[in-house]
Amino acid sequence: KDVVNIRYKMPKRERALCELITEQMRVCMNELLDGLVKFEIDEYYTTQPVLSEDICRIRDTNYVSAQNLSELQELVEDYQCVITTCNFNDYESLSRDEAMVSTAKYATVFFENVVSDWVINKNPWETLFDPNIEYWEIIKNEYVDAILKGMEKQVKNLVSSTLVQSEYIKQWDPKVCSASKFRLRVSKKYFLHQVIYNGEKVGLPYTFWSGQFD
Repeated sequence: KDVVNIRYKMPKRERALCELITEQMRVCMNELLDGLVKFEIDEYYTTQPVLSEDICRIRDTNYVSAQNLSELQELVEDYQCVITTCNFNDYESLSRDEAMVSTAKYATVFFENVVSDWVINKNPWETLFDPNIEYWEIIKNEYVDAILKGMEKQVKNLVSSTLVQSEYIKQWDPKVCSASKFRLRVSKKYFLHQVIYNGEKVGLPYTFWSGQFD
């Protein structure tokens, strides 16, 4: 119940990295779905300050979601999934304890979580601008997972992707690939309704992509 005061303005290098994330996610999502679904990803930067009343709470985590920001409410209507990236400048996790928060259609990815391991391990910030480094698999997985959660929560009676991932991670072999790359492969199958869970194919139904789903 302690109060954490935050006064933070996005610096230029952070915005540049967010722009690169958008670009990489556009390529990543279209590759994941093998061209069967074409993803159009737009980005928007808030100009109004985010105030205390704009911050939501789920479990033990404070987060910002686009549908609660007045300047965005007219924009988000036409999107199937809306991801908010916010930075509380809180690398000690005083205000949150989750890597990502999601509700139906909306999810929040914390910028600190995306870059923290890389920076804490004394890697130069500038090297994050090379999307060929292996750490980008972690960044991509974070956003793919956020998109997936925002989408699956719109569909009733769906086997949770969290349950599916936990089952499949038991099959992960670190000698073959990184955990993030393996999770991306599982996410791809879930997007395409091709994951086998308890003997059945599960994942987002094909009708989701046409907007005709329950």
